[in-house]
Amino acid sequence: MSLFDKTEEHSSLIAQEYEIAGKKIICQTCGNDAFHYRDALLDTAMASFFGMEWANKRAAILICAKCGKIEWYLEKPDVA
Repeated sequence: MSLFDKTEEHSSLIAQEYEIAGKKIICQTCGNDAFHYRDALLDTAMASFFGMEWANKRAAILICAKCGKIEWYLEKPDVA
């Protein structure tokens, strides 16, 4: 599975505004508020050794639509 697999819940083609805990997410580098969403698998050595990568946790990735900075989140952000 690729780091940048598409998901059905969020459109990865359209930059969107997101929030977590009711607070809008702003890029810390450029101040932009539009991001592309990706879903990622948090791989562990033990799961990989036994061929059980599917059992690992997932993370949400937001990629700034302006500067490309990548931010990782353990919980899926809400679309603002």
